[in-house]
Amino acid sequence: MTCCSFILLKGLTIHSTSIIEKAKQLGYPVAQENGTDVLTCPDGYKFKIVNQASDGCPVKKYSLACSDLTKSCDFWTRLVGMSVMKQEEKLAVLGFSEKQCQLELVDIGAPIDHATAFGRVAFGFPGKEKRYCRNLDTAMYTL
Repeated sequence: MTCCSFILLKGLTIHSTSIIEKAKQLGYPVAQENGTDVLTCPDGYKFKIVNQASDGCPVKKYSLACSDLTKSCDFWTRLVGMSVMKQEEKLAVLGFSEKQCQLELVDIGAPIDHATAFGRVAFGFPGKEKRYCRNLDTAMYTL
């Protein structure tokens, strides 16, 4: 399996019909943001919960901050091979297909201070699929 790591996780979107009820039973606070249920783990990471059964993996979207949306989209599309599924002025959603977990890039309008940034995300895929990131061999490692 091959992984790529990137910094400054903004949140995850998970489809589940049971997480919110389970969180309430266990005393975890559930907030609302723009009409979506949000759980915040003790480390401050946000999990957006969509009350919907999942077909396959329940993690549907990773949201990462970026300082330049144009350059970030260029990296993920031209170098990695993802397609732009949706694009707005300060946000882009990319992926390999509609059925796989997607990457949401959020332009924060300022440089990311990696000394104070938190969160790490690793994308894993079978070694035979390494062709998607063939130009990133120096930024990847095999588990």
